[in-house]
Amino acid sequence: MSNFFTEKSNDYYVNNLIPCSFTFFLLTGLKQTINELNKKYLSTKRDRRNLENQLEVAIKTSDRTSSNLKNIDKKIELENETAVDYSAILNQKNSQIESITRLIENAKNRIENEENSLEQAKQDVEYADTPEERVSAETRVRLIENQISELNNEIKSREKTHQRISKEIDDISGKKVTVDNQLKKQSKTKSNIRSTLSESKKSARDASKELKQKLLAEEKARKILENAKIRLTKLKAKKKAAPKRKATKKTAAKKKAAPKRKATKKTAAKKKAAPKRKATKKTAAKKKAAPKRK
Repeated sequence: MSNFFTEKSNDYYVNNLIPCSFTFFLLTGLKQTINELNKKYLSTKRDRRNLENQLEVAIKTSDRTSSNLKNIDKKIELENETAVDYSAILNQKNSQIESITRLIENAKNRIENEENSLEQAKQDVEYADTPEERVSAETRVRLIENQISELNNEIKSREKTHQRISKEIDDISGKKVTVDNQLKKQSKTKSNIRSTLSESKKSARDASKELKQKLLAEEKARKILENAKIRLTKLKAKKKAAPKRKATKKTAAKKKAAPKRKATKKTAAKKKAAPKRKATKKTAAKKKAAPKRK
């Protein structure tokens, strides 16, 4: 057993020391390389999944912001229509106010003129020379007073209308201010949504480009890992098959050497046995021949 581990007594050790050591270290290095390649492959796979998640988030954000942008466009369109309607109503109401104000001013001017005429008519009544002139002046006074009364009633009615329309204008103006403020907010929101949409689309494009690169890197790492595993499998098979081949060589060598050893043993036995057989024959013949001689 001690001879097996000596260099001079063990031909297998002498002939196969370097190949066995080389194969062992090659397998060890290849296993380490496979572990590193596997880590790299898992890392690229993890990066690819992260990019896929980023791309999915970017696409969802882009879709959501696109939908929000469409909704806010619709709101802005409706608010603009409402603002235009309010503006038209305000223009109409302001025109009515201007017209009523003008009519009130005209009525007041007419009242002022009628009051002057009334003073004159009253003087005519007071200084009438004849009864007919007095009656005519009194009639004119009554007419003027009626006209002044009608004008006052007209002014009161128009002032009420003016107040009512002014209140409507105030209400509509308040609503229009609200709509205008909403339009400003929605315009600002729309600007923010547009920037978000632009950023999400850019993120989606960048993630898509990077994802293609990561997919290529993952595929490359997978192929390298597979090739390394195939090489490891071949080396293991080669290492496992190597002792069998050497064992068969040994047995073949023994078989070749065995007949020679057996032949030498047989020849030696024959040589030793041959004289004995001859001696026995001779002695037997002598024993038979001896009595005859006597």
